[in-house]
Amino acid sequence: MKVCRSCGSSNTFEERAVSYPLKLNGRIIIFENVPALVCHQCGEMLFQPETVRQMEVLGRGERPPTRMERVPVYDFAEVV
Repeated sequence: MKVCRSCGSSNTFEERAVSYPLKLNGRIIIFENVPALVCHQCGEMLFQPETVRQMEVLGRGERPPTRMERVPVYDFAEVV
């Protein structure tokens, strides 16, 4: 039985393929179709250690990305 560290729910995780943005070395990288356990209650995502290692390797640019996207950035402190 897994207990969610965020909300305390138990047995609420399901396997899903998720999109996960990561800031690495000053760049935003978006990983798609990442295997994860996701809490039904709060949406907390858990990744296997090997999955995290693979994202770190890909983030270092050792392989070309599937595609490139432009991402808008808002500095909340400046716009509110």
